[in-house]
Amino acid sequence: MSKGKKSKVKAKKLIIADGSITRLGEAMGFNKDRAYMGNALCLATYMSGVETYNPAEWKGWWGRCYGSNLAPLMGTGPAGHFDWADMIILGSPKDPAEQTFEYFTKKSPLADIFKNAKIEERYCCSVKAFTPIKKPYNGNALIIGDSAAFVEVQAQGALNCGFLAADAVARELEGKNGFEKYTKWWLDTFEFNSEGMMRVQQGYALIPTYTDDEIDYLFTLCEGVTLDGSWSQYKSPQLIWGTILRDPDKIKRERPSLFQKIKSVRSSALQESI
Repeated sequence: MSKGKKSKVKAKKLIIADGSITRLGEAMGFNKDRAYMGNALCLATYMSGVETYNPAEWKGWWGRCYGSNLAPLMGTGPAGHFDWADMIILGSPKDPAEQTFEYFTKKSPLADIFKNAKIEERYCCSVKAFTPIKKPYNGNALIIGDSAAFVEVQAQGALNCGFLAADAVARELEGKNGFEKYTKWWLDTFEFNSEGMMRVQQGYALIPTYTDDEIDYLFTLCEGVTLDGSWSQYKSPQLIWGTILRDPDKIKRERPSLFQKIKSVRSSALQESI
């Protein structure tokens, strides 16, 4: 429908690429078997005058002392304003991002670095998080990119999804199994399609599972280790936990109750955790 008028389009094949909320995918039944993990509210604030800010770095802070169960992140400002820090806060209806931002910049242990900061621009959005679709086609419809993903495929992933989806449709119209070929590529290419993705919460949902004291201890186990320079919501947790668990006997010996908690969390699925 456009401007109050309805219209119909007939086609032999349909590609759904309407973003992570995917209203069309919902209408076509693609979401019926997906686990829904909540509606994330995001606030991005570009700020000048933030002390210790370095445009070459991305930083994250884990702990309830920073005001949220979701780690505040600081990244690089927009093109033309790399001197601005991009403060990214994730929230929920029960834990508003704006409230976390106020606490983080004015009352948290890091409040001093914002004492001379100035808000230049602000943006917000919301996104529904689902588990990824393992079979991204049904009949003559193929769902691609963020619409079928666990939140997002990133820019380069979206370009590849679009190119290979077009190729898949062309093959289908030639009587070949284009959708099946696309599905194999989809499952093999994106990390969130592996069962290991269900443990991503161990890296990005440290809170409230672990107390601030426990998080401090876990991060001391990474001291002196330089990790691969990756900022991925899938790879980074694996790198962090791979380092933390280099010597599990040390944790078992020094913090037996924490060791049992880690074992319990690692055996749970993402849906159970959330």
